[in-house]
Amino acid sequence: MSFSVRALHTADQGAARRLGREAFGMPDAARPDPEPPADRPWPRPGTHALGTFHGAQLAAKAVALDLGTWAAGHELRTCGVAGVTVAAEYRGQGLTHPLLVELLRAAADRGDVLATLFATAPGIYRRLGFELVSTVDEVVVPATAAAAVRPGGPVQLRRAEPADVPALRACYTAWARQRYGPLTRTGALADSDEALLEGSDAVTLATDADGEVLGYACWDRGGMVARTLTITELVGLTSDAYRALWRMAGALAMKVDQVVLHAPAGDVARHFLPSKHWQVASQEPYLLRVLDLPAALAARGGCGSGQVSFTVAGDPLGLVEGSYQVVVDGGALRCEQIAPREAGPVLTVNGLSLLFAGAARCADLRVLGHLSGGEAASDRALEDLLSSPPWQLRDTF
Repeated sequence: MSFSVRALHTADQGAARRLGREAFGMPDAARPDPEPPADRPWPRPGTHALGTFHGAQLAAKAVALDLGTWAAGHELRTCGVAGVTVAAEYRGQGLTHPLLVELLRAAADRGDVLATLFATAPGIYRRLGFELVSTVDEVVVPATAAAAVRPGGPVQLRRAEPADVPALRACYTAWARQRYGPLTRTGALADSDEALLEGSDAVTLATDADGEVLGYACWDRGGMVARTLTITELVGLTSDAYRALWRMAGALAMKVDQVVLHAPAGDVARHFLPSKHWQVASQEPYLLRVLDLPAALAARGGCGSGQVSFTVAGDPLGLVEGSYQVVVDGGALRCEQIAPREAGPVLTVNGLSLLFAGAARCADLRVLGHLSGGEAASDRALEDLLSSPPWQLRDTF
């Protein structure tokens, strides 16, 4: 059976929507969204769609999203992989791998230095060099635990209005840019001002006496029967903001039994609760791979000082295969490809993914079979110069 891969265009939109509906159930097959006008450009700006065809039949598709990732104040160009699906009649024929190879190589050609995705079956993507580096969690906390959070300094709470959207965006950016992993929420795919407020029943702001936004909570109350308050996003720039927002959620303890919080792995919000209650009900696994190592490290910058030489082997895409030298001096980082080395540490591309995102130490990489050669000194140098703190993010796509 012969297949071909090409970019999807406006004329392919109907077939792509049907395939997505079969795979993900969205939109609801019983109440499908109306078909968009045929003259509207598709894919939308910031989106690149590829399809695998058997003759004229769309057999598989995948989408690359133009995203950005914060890394301690630096922005890393990121390809978000989404909408990967194969038609029922063509599953089991190995269509996903070649489709994603072409998608990721095209992303690297566009200048993306990382690729990330959410996956229910990580094994498919590990074969391409992706590794699990973080999660977005759904956490359940008793409303009484939220109510028992100790009050902090003076903070005013009020409902957000359309005029508050710029301050809301600025608050998220101030939180995100200090961390590793959050999306930048900029570019063609950024939510509109209206979507920021319409996506929840309410958005509550925590402000200081001068009206400066110190934090916010996006929340949904649910129906009459559901005794749950769902907080889809809780962001604080100060401890007082976190305390005030938690206590607001707890103030509904007479009306709700639990607070469901969507939170990044390792969210600091947990540390304000006076009890051990923090039940992870579900997790969305976040996978990453490096597409361009010198560019990714140069964009992120370095810390400390020193140098290390190493080899990356076994890249099925051939994008990061080879030997490298990394030198960090006074915060200035230089990573360049060098002549092949016969000795020294050797990372698999999966090991590089885990190390880059701070998801594993060298000792663990050796246990996993993702690091060989080298010695204790080179392991320390790899961790000091390539690794980062653990990644956190709030968005799913």
